[in-house]
Amino acid sequence: MPFACALAVALACFVAAAPPAQAFTVHNGAAATVFASGFDFHPGLRIGPFGLAFDAQQRLFVSSRDHLYRFGPAGGEASGNRVSSAPIGVGLTGLAFASDGRLYGARHLDAERGDIVELDPRDGSVLRVVTDDFPCPIAVAVDPVSDDLFVSMIRCADGIVRVTDPESDAPRTSVWATGIEADGLTFSPDGTLYAAHHRDAQGNTLSALAGTATATPGARTGLGNVPNSDGVAVALGNPPPFVVVNRTDGVITKVDLTQPGAAQTDLVRDGSRGDLVAVGSDGCLYATQTDSVLKVTNADGTCKPPAGSGGGGGGGSAGSSSPPPVLGPGLAPTSVPPGPQVRRCAVGRRLRVSVRFRGRRLRVARVYVGRRRARTVRGRALRRPVYVRGLPARPFTVTVRGTTRRGRRVVRRTRYSACGRRVLSRRTSRRG
Repeated sequence: MPFACALAVALACFVAAAPPAQAFTVHNGAAATVFASGFDFHPGLRIGPFGLAFDAQQRLFVSSRDHLYRFGPAGGEASGNRVSSAPIGVGLTGLAFASDGRLYGARHLDAERGDIVELDPRDGSVLRVVTDDFPCPIAVAVDPVSDDLFVSMIRCADGIVRVTDPESDAPRTSVWATGIEADGLTFSPDGTLYAAHHRDAQGNTLSALAGTATATPGARTGLGNVPNSDGVAVALGNPPPFVVVNRTDGVITKVDLTQPGAAQTDLVRDGSRGDLVAVGSDGCLYATQTDSVLKVTNADGTCKPPAGSGGGGGGGSAGSSSPPPVLGPGLAPTSVPPGPQVRRCAVGRRLRVSVRFRGRRLRVARVYVGRRRARTVRGRALRRPVYVRGLPARPFTVTVRGTTRRGRRVVRRTRYSACGRRVLSRRTSRRG
């Protein structure tokens, strides 16, 4: 079937076929419970639930084959939590929520072709195609600095692709990193990208890539070799003390980045095939298996220290013989928007926007902040800048759409950092 063919090309970490594991064992101070179960899975590939993402209400969205599922804090059976009524392509893989609440998904259309789409979280319908002709996309991660999408394409293409301005009607794609066949992706809060990938020339299967706010974006550092690595989550901290890897051989492994050689500790063994992961605001790890999603915690069921406790991953308190919690300071949440409504900057803050285009005499110009129309300008007002307010406290795009006196259209898009403090990119196009 098409989905099997597509993922057979896209996914490389195959292990010996085994029935889906209903049992698993926990080790080294970890605990795990089945959070969601009963997913349909491909019997040959042993792939069922694949992509995971949390929304602002801390509901977990799961992609499994060609459908979208949504779970509340108690989890449950897949059959009672499916939100899509029709198949979404032939295979839905990675999921990610952006800071404005948009849900993005990677979709397979046939054996080697796919796209990135924006999905309606209510019913799983495709709202729009963000970028098409994408070779077998797998994981999707949102950069907390730029709000751009980063996509892996293991087996179909070497490297990681960046989708700039995904919320606009003309997003751009570019190669962000090369030299690795990347699978799972996640960002730390400072914008560093962490990737699980095939073994590189130095023998690494985990890497950290410098983020968009750094002087050398995309520069890669190998972190170690974890066999059959697939999904990856990162601990809180700058730099993070450890990462956790979901593996295709039924193991979930903690990798200590503070120790020479990146010492590895298995938290879960004897599970089934693992793919991508997500972390909620609770700091807990939610990891896919062949037909279920596991919730991995500390031994007492917690995932991060209470506020003000000063807890971390570096050792027990003075005078205490108890070991530190295995998840230490907790894991960095993934794909978590700021809330149901986009946070705004200070009321008095405004942004100066030029509505002039060199060599073009306009009849009218419309200024948009994201999708919101902020100003419409005509006549003499076109000669001077305009000011817009209500700026988002996240990266955003200002679009100026002008119509010339001859009826031609011109468009300028400027990408700003949070609250418009600095320009990230600018592009002008002419139509007609």
